[in-house]
Amino acid sequence: MFLGLFIRMDKLLSASLCALKGEITAIIFTTLIGLASSFFIDKLAVLLFIVFWMIGFLYNWKLKEVGLLGNLLVASSVAITFILGGIAAKEPWNIAVWILSLIVFLFDLGEEIAADAMDIEGDKMRNVKSIAILIGKKNALRISTLLFVLVALFSFLPVFLNLLGTSYLIIISITDVMILFFGIKLLKSSTIAAGRLYIRAIYLSALFGMIAIIVSEIIISLVPHSKMF
Repeated sequence: MFLGLFIRMDKLLSASLCALKGEITAIIFTTLIGLASSFFIDKLAVLLFIVFWMIGFLYNWKLKEVGLLGNLLVASSVAITFILGGIAAKEPWNIAVWILSLIVFLFDLGEEIAADAMDIEGDKMRNVKSIAILIGKKNALRISTLLFVLVALFSFLPVFLNLLGTSYLIIISITDVMILFFGIKLLKSSTIAAGRLYIRAIYLSALFGMIAIIVSEIIISLVPHSKMF
């Protein structure tokens, strides 16, 4: 009996070690690819890669348990992709790039806070100091909804500054309505399952908007005399 138990434990340990080795290999491989790619872009891209790689490492190691700081780091890591895109396009200080990066930052921060509110029981067990634990689930969802409202407001800046045209205005208006609709539903949700469903709907709404904007801009760039759009 004991021999069988030891054999099973050995198999489990071996499987765990194999999985760990696979994860480490994947981390090293993707890190090297990312670092090599950044060298082809710009020195600033290399610096940002190193900084945000360290942020990712610290987040996974310890900072995810800190709550708001962890949320801010995740949102920053998502938003920085637009800045990197601007660097790659030799337009690092383009105002449109920074506005879109800010919008993405606010959106992702709102999602992170809402997701933590839905996982409040699990965070309590892991001793995570999330906003939902510190000020309550309902207040956390209010902050999340407020961030989505700010996303909607800032999303019109590129139009007011004449950086993007009519097609962007139409698409972003539809996207904002969807995000705010599901944001209000999230705020009023009474169950964890419903809350998670609305968070997913908010994410898919933003994804729809982003894809639609990219496709429309590509089409417009291919059509002569399309500046009015």
